[in-house]
Amino acid sequence: MEQILCGIIVLMAVIIGVLIRRNMYLGRSIDGYVAEDKERSHEINSIAKFENLASELAQLRRDGLKDRKVFFETVLDSACALLNSGRGSLMLYDEAYDELIVIAARNIEREFAENVHMAPGEGIAGRAFKTGEIIYVTDPETNSQYVGFENLPGQKEPFIAVPVKTSRRTYCVLNLHLTSGNARFTDYELKMLTLLADEAALIIENQRLKQALDPDFQDTENAG
Repeated sequence: MEQILCGIIVLMAVIIGVLIRRNMYLGRSIDGYVAEDKERSHEINSIAKFENLASELAQLRRDGLKDRKVFFETVLDSACALLNSGRGSLMLYDEAYDELIVIAARNIEREFAENVHMAPGEGIAGRAFKTGEIIYVTDPETNSQYVGFENLPGQKEPFIAVPVKTSRRTYCVLNLHLTSGNARFTDYELKMLTLLADEAALIIENQRLKQALDPDFQDTENAG
């Protein structure tokens, strides 16, 4: 009798072991499918973003600075879409006053957008403008460059400042807050963002060159 019970126990142990291994295999298979689906979804999303960017760049090239407001808002909206950002601004350098002013904003208080002025080198945007380098801030609250900005909306959100520049000079700075809950962006998204910024800078520079070569050319950048 004892031998029969021992045999049954051993058999049950074998069966349980087989079931556990099968479940582990199925679990790994499911995890693999989930990871594969996520990767495929990310690839599709990246392709869609690139196609949208290509279309928007083509439109920007066609329209140029015919409408200054539309141009800068389009650049900002395109940049926000690339990083899934719900908040951002585009700051243009004003040569007359030697300062950066907000020329386009998204989900930023109007009073702040209209009154903020930064000298080159001041704050994160000013430093990105002066150095021509992209600056990524993971924790604005603890950043010494944020003195005087502690109570502004979005203060706690990680953000990236991207200079809009050519080899000749820097014209603007894109400030994009990471509002999606995921404080990261991919190298691919950063490359697309840089492509957008570079193209916008070239359009601005071409406008200025046309104005310099042809005094009768309408300076739409300063119109309105």
